Amino acid sequence: MKIVQKYGGSSLANAERVRRVANRIKTDAENNQMLVVVSAQGKTTDALTTLYRELSNTFPSRESDALLIAGEQASAALLAAALREIGCDAISLNGMQIPVQVYGESGDGRIGRIDIARIRKEWNQGRIVVITGFQGINEAGDFITLGRGGSDTSAIALAAAVKADRCMIFTDVDGVYSADPRKIPSAVRFNSIHEDTMLNLALHGAKVLHPRAAALAKQYGVPTEILTSFSVYEGTVISSDAPRQTGVTMCNKADQLSMITIVFKDHPSGDLLAVIWDTLCNSCFSLRFGADILQALIPNEIAEDLLQQIHGVLYSKK
Repeated sequence: MKIVQKYGGSSLANAERVRRVANRIKTDAENNQMLVVVSAQGKTTDALTTLYRELSNTFPSRESDALLIAGEQASAALLAAALREIGCDAISLNGMQIPVQVYGESGDGRIGRIDIARIRKEWNQGRIVVITGFQGINEAGDFITLGRGGSDTSAIALAAAVKADRCMIFTDVDGVYSADPRKIPSAVRFNSIHEDTMLNLALHGAKVLHPRAAALAKQYGVPTEILTSFSVYEGTVISSDAPRQTGVTMCNKADQLSMITIVFKDHPSGDLLAVIWDTLCNSCFSLRFGADILQALIPNEIAEDLLQQIHGVLYSKK
């Protein structure tokens, strides 16, 4: 099998976590061709961004992108070294060495084409390939970063390019939930979720998978799973064959307002809409309903409380 795995910054935050990830990869690599995509460790990107802005007002720019790619390069090199230490033949590669061809502006690049010849060469020699996420090169040969969530996008695009059998996105939560489990402890984890539901949730604030990555997975039919590197539990499978689900998200807007979005698995009943209306009507600035999505603009100070109430309405009988 061809397996792509992506590990976020929290999964690689220190030496102990890098070793744990390396041991997992070693187990999963048995009889498989492995391609691993990595983010920068911990808060490295934030720290580099802060440092750059202390010295220059040109952010994003060619030079800020040239700086920020260093975080992913460090993660890739460290993980490849850890894999070699436990007996795996591994090699780290960056967006220029593949190459990953990117177009667009600094800090907001879009992947255009991926040359997989180098990946095939390393696989043919039995190596685990560790690739930097979040980056590629443009026609001029300059590094361009892909923006927040860019490593998710890199992983899905690489999985599509190599026609992977599995694309496993490791995050700090163990799957896709009916709401952010860090805000709503009673949130329900889905064993599987339809790609359309996942895309809608991502577009409206769910941080478990970046919207561009969700859109690419749907476009190319990439078999995707959301898991965590911090436990052995199964995560959530995203596919066109999975059931549609109902979920609720929240994201901050300007002027001290938040947007609560409900994504329904099917058209909601009149009774359910009436209860939701009663919950929101005295608190929201605007309410919009269409295409099985309901959105309410809420003052920040009561948004989390209303998110909890709405989730309770949606899942009170489940």
